[in-house]
Amino acid sequence: MRTFIALSVLLTVIAIDSSAQEKRIEISASGGYTFSNLIEVGTVLYGDGLRIINQVGPKSGFSWGFQGDYGITNRITVGALWNRQQSRLRLGFDFYDSLSFTGMPVDNYHGVITYHFANNDANFRPYVFGGFGATRYAPSTRDGVSFDDEVEFSTTWGGGLKLYPIAKLGFKLGVRWTPTHIRSDTSGIFCNSRFGCFLIDPSKYSNQAELGAGVLFRF
Repeated sequence: MRTFIALSVLLTVIAIDSSAQEKRIEISASGGYTFSNLIEVGTVLYGDGLRIINQVGPKSGFSWGFQGDYGITNRITVGALWNRQQSRLRLGFDFYDSLSFTGMPVDNYHGVITYHFANNDANFRPYVFGGFGATRYAPSTRDGVSFDDEVEFSTTWGGGLKLYPIAKLGFKLGVRWTPTHIRSDTSGIFCNSRFGCFLIDPSKYSNQAELGAGVLFRF
């Protein structure tokens, strides 16, 4: 979070120092839907002991966020992205459907580099981007039991199309894929003395795939 704020402040300072006619600063707000997968975990008995948990992860849901970018060339920008997926912690069982266990928003914090396939003054600008940062899982309290937040390293990749009906206002359509590495130790997705610990196998990733649209402002 501190890195994200520091980068945002830096972009603001650069914006004040740059020429307004260059339109190097771009701020966007977007919303969409994010699809998430379940991660295989060690066998854990749940509730009456007749159900066995073998998967855990966030439930797919609505997502929204903000992004700020600064143009270092006519086609390349660097920036910072924050996105939140409104989700729930989902448990998967052997021989049973999955269960939504408790609320769990998923936040992405990433620094990104974007390449556009058209110059800054074009009305249509296809683009691709990539970046790295962190994903934060924040399970809510259930039945008076609280759970620790979990923050893990993640990358983010995507692309889409930007449309500019006027010089300072635009719209974008895009897709974004965010794989988050989950460690194989007791600091997995969550651990609690009442419900036990879910241990994640090595090299397992929690994946988010977002389809979204947004509005752009250029300065």
